[in-house]
Amino acid sequence: MPFTLGKVDPRAYNPADEIQRGQQLQIVGSDLQFIEKAIIPAEDGGEVEIYAIDFYRKTESFIKFNIPKTTSEGETVIKLIAVDGNTYSVPTLINITKPQGTWETREIDLAGDIVYQSNQSKNLEYPFIPQWGGDGQIRFLTDGEHNLQTLGITTDAKINFYKDASSTGQLQLNTPSWQNNIWNPSFDSADWNGDKTLIEIPFTQQLLDLLAGNGADGNCWLIVQGDGLQIDKITLTYQVYVEPTDDGGSGGDDGEIDLAGDIVYQNDFGKNLEYPFYPQWGGDGQIRFVTDGAHNLQSMGLTTDSKIIFYKETGSTGQLQLNTPSWVNNSWDPPFDATDWNGDKDKIEVQFTPQLLDLLAGNGADGNCWLIVQGDGLTITKIVLIP
Repeated sequence: MPFTLGKVDPRAYNPADEIQRGQQLQIVGSDLQFIEKAIIPAEDGGEVEIYAIDFYRKTESFIKFNIPKTTSEGETVIKLIAVDGNTYSVPTLINITKPQGTWETREIDLAGDIVYQSNQSKNLEYPFIPQWGGDGQIRFLTDGEHNLQTLGITTDAKINFYKDASSTGQLQLNTPSWQNNIWNPSFDSADWNGDKTLIEIPFTQQLLDLLAGNGADGNCWLIVQGDGLQIDKITLTYQVYVEPTDDGGSGGDDGEIDLAGDIVYQNDFGKNLEYPFYPQWGGDGQIRFVTDGAHNLQSMGLTTDSKIIFYKETGSTGQLQLNTPSWVNNSWDPPFDATDWNGDKDKIEVQFTPQLLDLLAGNGADGNCWLIVQGDGLTITKIVLIP
């Protein structure tokens, strides 16, 4: 029986006319669940392909994905390829512009995202001595300390195995089903001469697919084993787009980003937060943090090193209560100390936890809302993000 599609009809972009590289684009229409990939002209004259597995979301009525930073600037047509091979496009052009912010390279230690194959409740400890069994085999997880699926990792990212220079041997990268001869291109993950201090593994589309859950074994997306080497540290390097500030910079103090444009009032979804904010248990004292506000927070590669800072007027005393979009506030692990009962603090810092990262990624969100804050007694003068 021949395969037939519905009436694939991409009708409009959101935003409608212009978007910066690195930002999230929505295409609305009908029967868009059949779109297999999007193709955008690249800066080098070629094309950038974005496969459906890397879309932020795909439904019958819309698809969302980030515009890669390697796309060309200017007005363009984004081609959409359906599963039957036919090409579709929105009937209007969209102007892709260069972002005014900057791309910054981040490096994070992956020990909290790796467990031993022989003891899957134990995180990696250094040094790691790869072997063909026992504690020499390690599993890379999607839901570890940094919740890697939320970082916006692309083929620019790398896994770095820092090693003792004199040790010789090899690393073997395996899929969760123990395939190791399928990598294209293949990885040079050996040091037979003992002259390297670093083995770099660039992310390929295959690794990105595994990280996204395609071929994963539960929360495991990669297994590494080997022999002969002494690995002193395993890190991930990836790039994060930092939005410009009003003065043209790429962040305020320590890269701070004002979140007023990413927060609305619980009693008025159409109104952005204005300072000062007086938290209360109702009315204008309840605020919603949204994913599709001024800064597209989901595309910023936030980690458990990121923070929300509530700057407050010293002398004001009280508390903030952080709630999930379903109004759960007693399940945070670890709990947040979001109080100032003495009035001697000028800020309250909330560190991102895996729970907050999950909510930001849309797991448990209410539409575009990923966090609700209320409270009493405090005068909040500014709310910022440190990516």
